[in-house]
Amino acid sequence: MKKIILLTAIALTSFAAATNAQEKGGFKLGVGPVAALPLGDFGDFYSFGVGGEVQASYGITDNIAGFVQAGYSQYFAKSYDFGGISIKGDATGIIPALVGARYHNSGFMVGAGIGYAKVTAEGAGGGFAYSPQIGYSFGDGMVDVIAHYTGITTSGSATSMVGLKVFINFLGK
Repeated sequence: MKKIILLTAIALTSFAAATNAQEKGGFKLGVGPVAALPLGDFGDFYSFGVGGEVQASYGITDNIAGFVQAGYSQYFAKSYDFGGISIKGDATGIIPALVGARYHNSGFMVGAGIGYAKVTAEGAGGGFAYSPQIGYSFGDGMVDVIAHYTGITTSGSATSMVGLKVFINFLGK
């Protein structure tokens, strides 16, 4: 819970700077790191995840941008002790591919993406992914900081996490 509060505080603190929204017809391409905390049953077996993603976005209007995100995150297994025997599972990866839209206003952004995510753990498969997002764009759109919740429904189970994404935009603004 403390980690969730810390991530939320970092995201909210980032809203202190000012910048412009993505312009209509403007294209941005960026890459960056991702950090996440697993929730629910997924959080019972994995401690945290780190990875990277690429994002492309296009200004549909002066305040609405469509986006595509894809990447890879590695989630590290927790250890458990049973009667003096320590058991640790294998790490797993998640490969998301999302498409969505965000509303931009004075640097602040809110939106959501949907798509598909593959969970690399043996027998896990992949499924429908959804990700509400809130964030802020810094430096005239050169850096996007996004807090997100991501849920993935696979056959017979659900996987969810909260995290922070930072995109360094090297093309467009």
